[in-house]
Amino acid sequence: MRITILDLQPIIQKQKGTAYWQAALSRCQDGRQLLAVLGQFANYSAEFAGCVAILAGIVALKNDWFAGRSQNVASPIFRAAVDEFSPECTHAELAHRTLAACMVHFRIDAVGAASLMGPTPATVEVTAASRSGYAATVNPEKISPEALFEAIGFHLSSEMLAAEEFRFLDSALCLDHPQLVVVLIAQDVYTWVELHTHVEMIHLSAAYDAANRAIECSVVLPPDKARDSILRGFERFADMHTRFFRKLAEGESR
Repeated sequence: MRITILDLQPIIQKQKGTAYWQAALSRCQDGRQLLAVLGQFANYSAEFAGCVAILAGIVALKNDWFAGRSQNVASPIFRAAVDEFSPECTHAELAHRTLAACMVHFRIDAVGAASLMGPTPATVEVTAASRSGYAATVNPEKISPEALFEAIGFHLSSEMLAAEEFRFLDSALCLDHPQLVVVLIAQDVYTWVELHTHVEMIHLSAAYDAANRAIECSVVLPPDKARDSILRGFERFADMHTRFFRKLAEGESR
């Protein structure tokens, strides 16, 4: 028994987060609005690096749950963390450089930028929900098999939707803010966006591998129960994704 796109399609079709993300980007009529949206998106995205690393570690520690092959299950999950924490330049640092260049381009000082990009109730909520969904707040010794498999599904969903997020972001910036894109590319600080338009597809493929290896190797849940738990986690992320981007599209105030 394997997880395929056919299993995920009903959930994908139901979620509206990507449509809300497009709406949030399309309403940015000036530099301040764009910086606010980019800043909130960067806050949201930055949370996943640590969560992915924690999930990979928890899975790796559950060797008895995966017939002695827990590291084989954890490895594709950890692949994403390796990229996020790249020793050359972390993805969070790439985002920081992009935002800093946007501030200069739009002539927004540090105080003004802080007021635009600081935490909102939506980012505080999504941070807590992300940590919970990835099982990052659970004692590894007390986590249930169902909860761990849900976290694997949560990760799969996050990688699938991240690929769309950055694809839409790249398209919106190129179409609606072409001068900014030219400046960012010239300064070599467009990498945050450009890199994620293709690296997330690699992470998605790896997340599929992790989910299916987990089902195959599990000795704590039968294949059908393992699959069901993964699908619950997948839907849980999709619901969180929709809530966050709806608030971003609505321009939630601080």
